[in-house]
Amino acid sequence: MAATMALATWLAIALIDPLPTNRFVMGDGSSIVQNRANFDEIVSRGANVVRFSAHLAYRLLGRFDAALGSTADSPVEAYRMLSWLAGAVFAITLWVLAATDRWSSRSVRYIALALMAPATLMYFGYLEVGYLSLSAAAFPFIARDLIKGDELTPGLLFGATLYGLGAAMHGIGYLSIAALFVAVIATAGPPLPRRVVLAVALSGVAIAAALIWVWYYLAVLGFDVIPSHAAGGFIVRTLWRPREAESRILYPLFSIITARDVFFSGLIAGLPLVLVTLFHTKQSPREARLALAFSIPCAIAFLLFWPPQGIAIEMDMIVALFPAVFALLWFASASIRASIASAALLVLGHTVFWWVVQNDRFINLMLR
Repeated sequence: MAATMALATWLAIALIDPLPTNRFVMGDGSSIVQNRANFDEIVSRGANVVRFSAHLAYRLLGRFDAALGSTADSPVEAYRMLSWLAGAVFAITLWVLAATDRWSSRSVRYIALALMAPATLMYFGYLEVGYLSLSAAAFPFIARDLIKGDELTPGLLFGATLYGLGAAMHGIGYLSIAALFVAVIATAGPPLPRRVVLAVALSGVAIAAALIWVWYYLAVLGFDVIPSHAAGGFIVRTLWRPREAESRILYPLFSIITARDVFFSGLIAGLPLVLVTLFHTKQSPREARLALAFSIPCAIAFLLFWPPQGIAIEMDMIVALFPAVFALLWFASASIRASIASAALLVLGHTVFWWVVQNDRFINLMLR
């Protein structure tokens, strides 16, 4: 009852007290909602096209905006509606996870830790869509069944489907699918051929859940699918020398500014939770190995990705680039000590979040 009330209260607060639009810049969304033409272009209103980079999120935004009357204020409300509904899915899947775990102390601790993650601030109406690729329940469903055996269980399929739906909401979700593949291969227990079969099967289910919508757009709706933001690709930091990109200075990986940005954005995204896992590996070596293996591709992507507008503005991508936060929190939830250490780091992450988003030094200025 306490866990259910906590989830319901969290959803209620997100509904009645969303993030104010004038406190800080929320990606491109802050400017998109101010210009009706820009919003219509994003959701492809009046054109039979779908933007692949976040195809399902953009389709939902367009439908919500139409339901709200397509007024001057409806773009903001459409973003908030999508954000809240994604938060509802976030909460419901956590509830189902705990219920199917018979409300174990671990699952209840995990609900608390998941709600404490700074990433959950996005569900309070953040005006972007990158964070919609996240799923708090996907990894626990997969890890719980994978540790027990090598059969293709409903829990494994459900977790993989959640990752696929996240990728449909935003393309950064394919990082979670890649991390899932690596984690299943790296896990101990089943023979390597069996792990390969499981990894391919789960990745296939996830990719199918992400791309079935593209078939629907093309075959049923008769729309065209265009790359949109996907055409620019994943902007990677250089190693040594700065260069110009997106009319801004792209500082190299080995620079003071990048070290600063990675340090503070890492606190927000949850990278220090890797240390908590490393310090508690003896309590469950197989689960620790699974969570750490999932974290490796995420950490590499996090270090290499360059947020063009700066970490203060690209916060939805900052949290989306480290979906392993929930894998590490699931491992930590098995121990009271690890849970307390993780909770302290999450509280620190919240403090850093509000400092960064309101600090101009974390915005990449235009050169012209």
